[in-house]
Amino acid sequence: MEYAFKKNVALASPVSLFSVLKTINYIWRQNADESSVRNMIRLGKELYERVGKIAEHADKLGRSITNTVKDYNVFVSSLETRVLVTARKLNDLDENQLGTEEIATPTPIEAGPTSITANELQKD
Repeated sequence: MEYAFKKNVALASPVSLFSVLKTINYIWRQNADESSVRNMIRLGKELYERVGKIAEHADKLGRSITNTVKDYNVFVSSLETRVLVTARKLNDLDENQLGTEEIATPTPIEAGPTSITANELQKD
């Protein structure tokens, strides 16, 4: 037995070998479970950061849509109060030369984008 220990060999009976192998198997499983949990935590953090970035993009897009709607409504107002008024007066002067069809008036947009209300997607 001393000779075996000097050569870094442990002698084991089938029963003790089976117990050692079961213990090693348990330790490997625990290690794999811990690795899996660490991986899930890492992925959770990554997903949370990406959702935050998407929320920033959605907020920026919402502001852009709101500004576009405002600009469109200013355009419609200017068209109605400046351009179409003069076009109608011109048409009234001589209907036979310009045509009898009424010029269509664009309708202002009343609605804007829906605000994001989820607490997770709000800026701090």
